[in-house]
Amino acid sequence: METHSSACPLDCPDLCGLTVTVDRGRVVEVNGDRRGPLTEGFICGKVRKIADHLYGDDRLTTPLVRTGPKGSGQFAAISWDDALDRIAGRIQEIRARAGGEAILPYHYGGSNGWLTEGALATRLFRRLGATTLDRTFCAAGSTA
Repeated sequence: METHSSACPLDCPDLCGLTVTVDRGRVVEVNGDRRGPLTEGFICGKVRKIADHLYGDDRLTTPLVRTGPKGSGQFAAISWDDALDRIAGRIQEIRARAGGEAILPYHYGGSNGWLTEGALATRLFRRLGATTLDRTFCAAGSTA
């Protein structure tokens, strides 16, 4: 078993340090790193149990495409390259037909952190000329 220092992947203001125990390439335990003076080893229950999410039976591990009517639960696995080609093609089709503003980037920071909130996703949608969305549906209450 190996122990690694890491950081919490969730998007909250505490910036918790983590001590992650790995056995043969699998996360087996996550604890708070006591070196951080702000949280002093505390981590929330979501992160303490993150291995349950990493290896849960319901976790998707490959892209799926719907093969039946909406709501039928009929899907087929496709490759990552095929999934990205389909998504990019659909975005290009919508943009060519109706302009970038026909694309509404409905995403928010939540548990995604810096990768989606204010960084990569924001740049992508700005480059596409997508509609801008006032992102107040979660933060407005706490800001007020």
